[in-house]
Amino acid sequence: MNNHSIKSGAIILSGGKSQRMGKAKSELIIGKKTMLQHVVDIFHLAVDHIVVVCAPDQPLPLTDSDVIWANDVVGGQGPLRGVQAGLLALPPHVERVFLSSCDAPLLKPELVAHLFSYPNQTKAVVPLIGGIPQPLTAVYAADILTTVTQLLATGERSLQALLRNIDAHFVSEEVIKQVDPSLASFENANTPDDYLRILKIFGDMT
Repeated sequence: MNNHSIKSGAIILSGGKSQRMGKAKSELIIGKKTMLQHVVDIFHLAVDHIVVVCAPDQPLPLTDSDVIWANDVVGGQGPLRGVQAGLLALPPHVERVFLSSCDAPLLKPELVAHLFSYPNQTKAVVPLIGGIPQPLTAVYAADILTTVTQLLATGERSLQALLRNIDAHFVSEEVIKQVDPSLASFENANTPDDYLRILKIFGDMT
């Protein structure tokens, strides 16, 4: 249990094709655990309900019985479709969710707590890193499902499109660095070189 009562959750997107990596990013090993397991373990410290969104034919490198699995049954339609699948799988009492990719094993619990700490006055709390919004390391109101569904119906697939259509509060990089000075939370393994860099950072931290 965490200090957000039973109203917080997390959605981890794990159904991407990982074309630049060449294999499923969720299965990559960091230390002794898969990348996905690292991210799940981080959220176990911060929220009560975790949804992992995966493709229907995707191997599931996780034996965590407390995780809710959601299939992105359409597939190939970008992260916005995965967000829809994750929101639909959440228990109805969840009000706010942290959205993450499965390849962010250096995500800091302090950053998760910080983004959840903002008043529930907007539909999203989104870090700005290098002046660019980071929608896959952000907190959202669960009731954005209607907007997500409407955007998908018009052919939109990107999370940046979502941010343009909801009331979002953007958190400056200077503020983010107060809880994550090295910005390690925003390291993603999109390519083999990214993976090697994350392995080195992880090794230096342990």
